[in-house]
Parts: sequence; C-alpha cells; structure tokens
Amino acid sequence: MLNIVVVFCGFLIAVVLARIIIPRILIISLRKRLFDTPDARKVHKRPVSRLGGVSFFPVILFTGTFLIGICYMTRWVSLVDIARHWVQILFMCTGLTLLFIVGIADDLIGVRYRQKFLVQLIAASMFPLAIRYSCGFSFHRCSSYLGARDFYHQCNQPNRRH
Repeated sequence: MLNIVVVFCGFLIAVVLARIIIPRILIISLRKRLFDTPDARKVHKRPVSRLGGVSFFPVILFTGTFLIGICYMTRWVSLVDIARHWVQILFMCTGLTLLFIVGIADDLIGVRYRQKFLVQLIAASMFPLAIRYSCGFSFHRCSSYLGARDFYHQCNQPNRRH
C-alpha cells in the first residue's frame, strides 16, 4: 500500500515540475525561434516547439532521485536498496544523460539517424552493464539477479499436498 503512495507522490511531483518547466521552455523557444514548421512529412499543422522533450530529463531525474533519497533517509518505504543498487541507479542516470544530450543536439542542429541509433544502443546497454557489475562479472552469480534463482527453485520443487 505504501508503494502506491510513493508512486502517486512521484506522479504528483513530476506533474508539478513539468508544469513549472514547460512554460519556461516555450518562452525560450519563442525568443530563439526554435519551432518546427509543418511540412508534408509532419503530422502537426501549426509550428511546434523543438525543445518540448527537454523537460522530461530533469523531471525524471529529480523525481526519481528525490523519492529514492527521501525513502532511504526516512526508512518510510524500502523503495530501493541503495547499498545494493547504487551502481544500477548511476548507470540509469548515465543512459538518461546520453539520450538527453543527443536529444538537445538533434533539436538544435540535427543529428543523423545513425549517430542517434548508436547513442541509443549505448544508453540501452547501461542496464545490462549495471547487472554485470553488481554480479561481479560472473554469469553464474547473475542468475540470482532479480530473484531468478528463487523462481527456478520454486518451479523445480515437487508439488506437495498436505
């Protein structure tokens, strides 16, 4: 039940932050004339701000790290075991940062699709790298990650009836 409260609080924090950040991004877009004009390839009919996606990174990063920090400090809800999963959190932030930087570059000057795809592959590889690091780069030890070993043992136990 408390996890639902934490998720709801995270949703509210994200909505409030987005409502604060997006109007300021629109002001910057107006002043710098950073709008995407409609053409035959576009779906939109009116000019749209190119910087709309810029708000997602700070909102996600702040909300996630703030809630993890608050839950860890107050011991209110064991949202994430920081001592055990800090490397995964850092790799997640690294991947988000890469995507954010390429997204801004694409909005402002344009980035070729091959370069964007390469950065997306690198960002997507951050989570498996974090898993391998937390398992000591051992395939045998990684089988216990996220309870896979417990699930395996439960499936292989004979069905007991009392």
